Amino acid sequence: ITTGRGEHPMIGVTLASNIKQKNNFLSQTENGAIIKYLMPNGPAEKGGLKVNDLIISINNEKISTPEDVVQKINTTNLKSMIAEIDEKTNFMTAIENVVVVSDSGVTLYTDTLKWDSKKEIIYTASPIVLTTEKNDTLYGSGFESDVGLNHWKILYPSGVTNQKNG
Repeated sequence: ITTGRGEHPMIGVTLASNIKQKNNFLSQTENGAIIKYLMPNGPAEKGGLKVNDLIISINNEKISTPEDVVQKINTTNLKSMIAEIDEKTNFMTAIENVVVVSDSGVTLYTDTLKWDSKKEIIYTASPIVLTTEKNDTLYGSGFESDVGLNHWKILYPSGVTNQKNG
C-alpha cells in the first residue's frame, strides 16, 4: 500500500435494475443498471454520466444488474434491505440485514450501518458479528472501520479466535 491506507474504487452513484411499468405489470427491458442518483462532483458525474443513464457494459463486460456494476468496480460489497442517502451530505445509512463483504474475506453483519463519505468510514452502535479472513468469528457492539474493512475496531468486543497467546 503506497498511500498508507487501503483504497477502494467508488464511482458515486445509486443504481436500480432496468425495469419499467407496463400495463400494471413489471416487465424486464434491456439488461443493465440505471443511474438513479449521482454524487455531486463524484467520479461518475465528472466522467460525464447522468441520472437515468443505462449502464450495459464496463470494459466490454456485460452488465445485467446493479450488483454487476459493484462487482466490476469493487470487490467490497454492502447489502441491506433499506438504504437512506442524504443527498446534501452524501451520508448513507444501511438498515436491516446489513452484510458487508470485503475483497480480503472479512464479513460484517449488523442491523444498521452508517457511511460517512467525507471521512471514508463506516460505523454502527448496533450489535455486530465479524468473520475475519482467518475465519475467526468476533461479536460485539459498536464498530468503526475504513470502507474496505482493512482497519477496523469493535468497540465492545467478545468472541472466539484460533490465535494462541504467546
